[in-house]
Amino acid sequence: MRIFVKKHVPLVFYIPNWLICSRFSVFIILKAMQKDGISMEQKHLASLLQQCCDIFRQHRGLTFVEVTASDGTQVKITL
Repeated sequence: MRIFVKKHVPLVFYIPNWLICSRFSVFIILKAMQKDGISMEQKHLASLLQQCCDIFRQHRGLTFVEVTASDGTQVKITL
């Protein structure tokens, strides 16, 4: 996953897909959902995460978000 930020100086952040698709990420997401009162079994969340990882592999370069702010800052998040 890549996050591009263009303001005065362009910044690029790379987040490896394996970091997003790890068991640790599933644990963090599950705890955040429980904190907000949303319950989901861990096996269902793991299945959902596996499907997301499959999408990451199949659709490299897919743009999630592309936003331009009023001050000229551009943010683009891609796979």
